[in-house]
Amino acid sequence: MKITKKQLYGLIQEAVKQNGGNENVQKKVVESVKRKLNEGDDFLSNREDQYKRYFYGVKPYRVLYYNDWTDPNITDGKKVVNYYAIEDSLYENFKDSDDFQIYGGEKGFEQWVLDNQQYVKEYFDMAEDVRRG
Repeated sequence: MKITKKQLYGLIQEAVKQNGGNENVQKKVVESVKRKLNEGDDFLSNREDQYKRYFYGVKPYRVLYYNDWTDPNITDGKKVVNYYAIEDSLYENFKDSDDFQIYGGEKGFEQWVLDNQQYVKEYFDMAEDVRRG
């Protein structure tokens, strides 16, 4: 369910009202939320952006972020696999190769993934679809 900021403010105002907050308290709570959202803590748009992000920039693999307590997944539109199963396999491959030094150690991992996209496809194809349980 998507809601606009205006709808969110209305819901907050109604919740405060139902819990005994007067009009002054309602305004303060809504203004506080507006300030936070305008400071870049807009959790609504941040979550939507997560669904648009490609896995290390590699198409067609999109990151599926659910919440802060559940592992993200990766999908190609047909299959869904655990994010860390792919990332950990890629990192092990990177770390154990001569490329680790060539790419400057850990900081070069992201570029290595972009330069070696065939491994993303290979590990993705080998991984078990998490929906099959």
